[in-house]
Amino acid sequence: MRQNPQITALLKQIRAWQKAISTELSLQSESSAHAKAPRHLILILFVLRLLEQQNQGLSGFASDQRFHPGKLSPLKSQPESLAQLQQGDRLYSRLVELWRSVQPRFASLPVALELEPDLPLTDRLLRSIIGRLYQSENLCALCSTHLLGQIYETLLKDSPVRSSQRKSQGIYYTPAAIVQFIVQQTIDRLLEPSKALADVQTVGSLPRLLDPACGGGAFLLEAYQVLLNWQLQQVVSHYPTGHDLLRQNKSGEWQLSWAARQQILQHCIYGVDLDPEAVTVTQISLWLKLLEGAIGLDNTPPDPLPNLNANLKIGNALLDEDAISLQKRTRETAKLDRATHPLNWETAFPAVMRSGGFGGVIGNPPYLDSEQMMLSCPTWRTYCATHYQTAIGNWDLFCVFIEKALMLCRSRGIASLIVPNKLASAPYAAQTRSLLMQHRLLLIRDYAQVPVFAASVYPLVYMVQKESPPNQTPVRYEVMANLTQVQRSGWLNQNAESPEACWQFAESAVHARLMQRLQQLPTLGSIAQVYGAATVAEAYALQPWIQDCATPALEHFRFVNSGTIDRYCLQWGKKPTRYLGQIYQHPILSSDRLHYLTARRQQQARQPKIIVAGLSQQLECLLDATGTLLAGKSTCIILGIPQSIDWRYLLALLNSHLLTAYLRDRASGNQLQSGYLRIGTAQLKSLPIYLPDPTQSIDREIYAEIIDLAQTSISERLQNTVDRFTKSNTEIDLQIDQRIAHLYRLTDEEALTITQTHVSKDSSARTVNASPTRGD
Repeated sequence: MRQNPQITALLKQIRAWQKAISTELSLQSESSAHAKAPRHLILILFVLRLLEQQNQGLSGFASDQRFHPGKLSPLKSQPESLAQLQQGDRLYSRLVELWRSVQPRFASLPVALELEPDLPLTDRLLRSIIGRLYQSENLCALCSTHLLGQIYETLLKDSPVRSSQRKSQGIYYTPAAIVQFIVQQTIDRLLEPSKALADVQTVGSLPRLLDPACGGGAFLLEAYQVLLNWQLQQVVSHYPTGHDLLRQNKSGEWQLSWAARQQILQHCIYGVDLDPEAVTVTQISLWLKLLEGAIGLDNTPPDPLPNLNANLKIGNALLDEDAISLQKRTRETAKLDRATHPLNWETAFPAVMRSGGFGGVIGNPPYLDSEQMMLSCPTWRTYCATHYQTAIGNWDLFCVFIEKALMLCRSRGIASLIVPNKLASAPYAAQTRSLLMQHRLLLIRDYAQVPVFAASVYPLVYMVQKESPPNQTPVRYEVMANLTQVQRSGWLNQNAESPEACWQFAESAVHARLMQRLQQLPTLGSIAQVYGAATVAEAYALQPWIQDCATPALEHFRFVNSGTIDRYCLQWGKKPTRYLGQIYQHPILSSDRLHYLTARRQQQARQPKIIVAGLSQQLECLLDATGTLLAGKSTCIILGIPQSIDWRYLLALLNSHLLTAYLRDRASGNQLQSGYLRIGTAQLKSLPIYLPDPTQSIDREIYAEIIDLAQTSISERLQNTVDRFTKSNTEIDLQIDQRIAHLYRLTDEEALTITQTHVSKDSSARTVNASPTRGD
């Protein structure tokens, strides 16, 4: 599901306006002198347009006083509208005056949105921009309060300094569908007990909701709207003829009163962010949302708008005040930090923390891995490593946000964040999984196959309740086909014996029992040596010695990587090889250059081995029986199997649909878009390997048949150089899978589950055109 094309077009137009404004300013002065001006100007134009839409003009909103904390007086003369500004000249100076008449209503903002006086902008450019805001009714409909935060994020992307800063802090805007799902699910569960009550709930009993990295306020705006809807429905259902919390609008429909809307906002909605401008945009958006339903209810709303400084804070949700002393001790590295801004939660939100914490913690925390943190905010990493139990090993920032979210919840409160799917299986997230398993995990939604973010992030949404988990209660697990449609669903069993283990998702009880039984078998790592074929440093050191040669000598080594590995066969010379930005048709390493490799890598190259593609939709493995292939860095190699095991038997197991199904369950956190998997040594070592019992005739017979079929498959694929998916190959694969199911003692029901899983994954993968790059 893609973003509304009209919104996409609007955001594209906004980027064009920003560029045009910046270009005009750069012609008059240094571009750095007015860095904020384009962003602030466009935001102000949209705020004014939204106010006009909601108030049917600006006359009831403008004032002739500035930033006065008391009652504000209306203007003696009617202010201009944006539409009127298009007439005449001196558009910018008149816009400045118009904004100044509105600013007193927006007192107490963290950072004032300002229009610089005497900015050298032409009337022609401003007239064009303002006119576009009135050209289409569709545009007016798009310009909703919810869009203001997305406009801000769009403006940041095209601001070189701020864009770099946001990227270094791992910040990305969340699609509306995901925001709505997280908010609605969280609030529904928090309000579930209230539905049984006979009387309407007071505002004070509604849950307090926090976004600890609120950005432009998408989650908080949605939460506010959902709470407004819920409270209105409750009051009207209990008091259909009227109530103090209700007012009728001009159409005779019941709406919540201004006082009720304001109370819900100030009691329920809380946010924190490092970016002062983002907090400002969130506060203005919430004010606009407050005003949305107030027109025609209580005449002109009281002056000024409610102060939200107690609700919205500028700060780092993870760092407390003792981070300041740490920063002083590490001044040299602290200079690299974009912003520290420690936050004392007890001081920032005293009433909430005294009551036990927030009812719900929601949001999209920054996506920063360990390397990014060390480069852009080393103080964060040093502090978190000594203050959070999940900051272990090569941890990412989302790990400590998950821990912090639970810390900030009251008892039986709910935390729901969108985080990288590495949570499910990454070794460094083991402690985070263990922490979540100590509470009641409610649901998991996997968006790995959906292009949610422009970044190479494959997200999932989790929801957890802060209470002890029920015994052996399965957790709902959903794989998404797009932002709103579930492709398939299954269950995650909470493993009490090993809560830090990789999450294994089963699509049925039969599937779950099978996966548990397979874990009792010996693993590949226990019977063979499994290595990554090359480190990054080794890969770059090797590249200068790779050359193209269509007819290599027998002693030369053909070079292979994931893009040229298929099940049972090598596509060397048939498909181009991409390697570190270069493309080869027949890449080799000549024998006289083998000494450029380390002694260990030389030995590995000369040995018989199985080479496994590191990026594929299923396990793709080939056999190098003669030790004449050199594997690239995007692959893994398997060496040193017992002499009692034939290489072709192990090759057949690894290429089977059974072990791919097991791998998908074990490696859910390594799933990418289009059904692709990142396959590394950790995943391979965990694969269950059935070792035939030589004393059992049935085992000996099936073992021999699998070897013969594997050899036939290798030969068939060598001959079918054009089409690897011939009818013969498919029949051989089926026969191998049937015999492997026999050896692994699968029931008919279990075998059918594996077949159905493969078919559904295969068909869904083929419906997606884009795929991750398989090469470097």
